[in-house]
Amino acid sequence: ILPVNMSAAVREQKEVDDTDYSNDYLITGTKTDGTMVAAGAYVSGNNINTIVGVTLKDGAFEYVDGLENCKMTVEKVTEGTYAGKYTIKDASGNYLCAPGSGSGNNYLKGGDLQDDAAYYWSISLNDDGTHKVVAAATSNNNELRYNRGSSRFSCYASTSSMSAIGIGWGRSRTGSLRLSRLRGR
Repeated sequence: ILPVNMSAAVREQKEVDDTDYSNDYLITGTKTDGTMVAAGAYVSGNNINTIVGVTLKDGAFEYVDGLENCKMTVEKVTEGTYAGKYTIKDASGNYLCAPGSGSGNNYLKGGDLQDDAAYYWSISLNDDGTHKVVAAATSNNNELRYNRGSSRFSCYASTSSMSAIGIGWGRSRTGSLRLSRLRGR
């Protein structure tokens, strides 16, 4: 877990460059009752089941206990086989990966970064403001999505009925972590 000095941070506005999503983010989904949740750090098993309820107010997320454990660091790869793709590292230092292949293997796991397509992601903004986050792995289940019925983040086929995710960024101010929803140009 990374130390965070919440009292010293200030909110920033940033012009988003659609070609580089490198930054710290929340990965969010929306439950069937409309409650927004953020993915926590990977712990074990096949999915991220640790979630924190968040509230979006005036374009920013309000701080709630545990939100600092939901920080995801996205970094663009600049060299090698996966140049132009991204890695996603959670607050515990685990790199997210989509290791599933075949029917029913819709997993999202975390661990040490490997030279494997499952650890490298493309990110794009959908017209509705959600994001398409797809592992370079060739499996059917390589798109990061939120499962509203089971309240977990995992990887599914692009044709799945599971919900697309949102990504937010920002910094805290006066003890409140406020993350603005990422918007396209």
